[in-house]
Amino acid sequence: MNAQTKTILYHFLFATLIFLNVSCGDSFKPSWEYQVDNPLDTEIAIQIDGKEYKIPARTTQPIPITQGKHTLTYNGSSVNFVTKVNSNKSVTIMNPTLSNYMLHGYFYINEKAKNKDIQYIYDQNSYEYTSDGGLIKLPVRVLNTLFIDRAHTSWTFGLDEEVKDALNTRSPSKKMVFHKLYRESDYLKELAEELPAGVVFPLNTRKLSEQTPYTFPTESFLTDCEEANACIKEMEDRWNKMIANPSDIFQDVAQLSFYALSEGRSKMMQACSTQFNPGKDDKEFQDMLKRLSKEMTYLTDASSFIVK
Repeated sequence: MNAQTKTILYHFLFATLIFLNVSCGDSFKPSWEYQVDNPLDTEIAIQIDGKEYKIPARTTQPIPITQGKHTLTYNGSSVNFVTKVNSNKSVTIMNPTLSNYMLHGYFYINEKAKNKDIQYIYDQNSYEYTSDGGLIKLPVRVLNTLFIDRAHTSWTFGLDEEVKDALNTRSPSKKMVFHKLYRESDYLKELAEELPAGVVFPLNTRKLSEQTPYTFPTESFLTDCEEANACIKEMEDRWNKMIANPSDIFQDVAQLSFYALSEGRSKMMQACSTQFNPGKDDKEFQDMLKRLSKEMTYLTDASSFIVK
């Protein structure tokens, strides 16, 4: 970390270091309630499956959408998406304007902690951006996708919630980070004195119709074990079939995840692992299993998928 970064880092710590008090559709179809947000200073109009909704400036409107395939239209551009009704009671923000939202980390320290240095957790929760002074690490992540799932990018304080100066927690950790989600305009205003001059945050410049559909990442899971590759391709086939007919996608994803982490995993282990094949180098295979497990968690937690 260079001197310029350290100067801004400690300036940020002054603003974000907080002490922690420790204590021990269709009426018969399932629907998912999206929080459709308009961060702009003017009203916007969107259409979902041809039905118009007007969202006032700088407000969030809850809109329930049934499980299955739908079409969103905004500003003359459209995108298809699939809604999956989850059981995790999470929050999904729909971002039709593809604006920036800022997920900022606030660092809390046990008031009795002797060492109040948070360099390590700061680095773990920071991202690089360009500024007039060069590259800078800041504890904020830019989110500008169409769907922002709390299950994937957890926050403690939502768009219209205030950050608390102190929190009670049962966690034994002496240093913790909690995140606040901001509309970009609110973020720039609230932290204006802390941000380095000329800092540039990336934008989503593509239209709704240009957003990338989710595809099962088969290529990233392929290894030198053909039996494992066959199982992965079977998972891809299952995904393609369920997304083409997503009326039961919640159950279908659950079944896919169960197969990937049980029956499919067992087949791959027997054919590709050192455990069942002494002398076989299975490092690449074991790394793939970890990535596959993370992908199944992602699919299970997701409420929405952009599709063709």
